[in-house]
Amino acid sequence: MSDRASSQFKTPIIYGAGLVALALVMLTGLRLAGQEDAAPVDGAAIQSVEAPPALAPEVIQSAKDALIAEPKVLNLAYDPSLEVQWNIAVADDGTRRDGLASYFCMVLGDNGALTDSTKVRIVDAEKASDLKDAYRDYALATVDCTSGQPVG
Repeated sequence: MSDRASSQFKTPIIYGAGLVALALVMLTGLRLAGQEDAAPVDGAAIQSVEAPPALAPEVIQSAKDALIAEPKVLNLAYDPSLEVQWNIAVADDGTRRDGLASYFCMVLGDNGALTDSTKVRIVDAEKASDLKDAYRDYALATVDCTSGQPVG
């Protein structure tokens, strides 16, 4: 068979395959368009993400009591409206504090005070004496309690 004859057979096959592919795409689109439970395209599903459930006051107090009973804890602050809710002040002895932050996550879990977004920050007690401002400036470690991974 000559090259010309070969190309005459290939051209209709390529066009035919393209038409079949186009038809499949269109049928799939029509099928998806008919689904009632399809996610909205305008981003409404993203905007309706619910905040994690609020912890009961007695759970928060139990967690605070357990944390303050730890020998290394000098002070602590809890604010559920912050990205990092638990700020715990310890003496800076120059060592890494990721492990300590992870341990405090376990203490929170033991007291029922973990949510999907709980984070713990260990701060230098000497520099952040009042625990009111500049937590990030005096952070020794920050851990996401859900993943156990250091943050920042």
